[in-house]
Amino acid sequence: MKPQPALLFKMVAERDRHAIIDALPPAQGTMVCDEPVVVGCGHNDYWYDVAGWRIEERVPLAAATQ
Repeated sequence: MKPQPALLFKMVAERDRHAIIDALPPAQGTMVCDEPVVVGCGHNDYWYDVAGWRIEERVPLAAATQ
């Protein structure tokens, strides 16, 4: 099975973030986004509580071309 891209939501020290970034291969492909959103961290102010995020604003984009 081919590995799938993933997002990492974790508090990581800046030095460790740079080590992770330096170890990653260059990104391949294109990401298409039709509606970015602005989120807040929810009632408890913890960004790592992804399930608690709330959408503050949606920003619809013009029709995406592919």
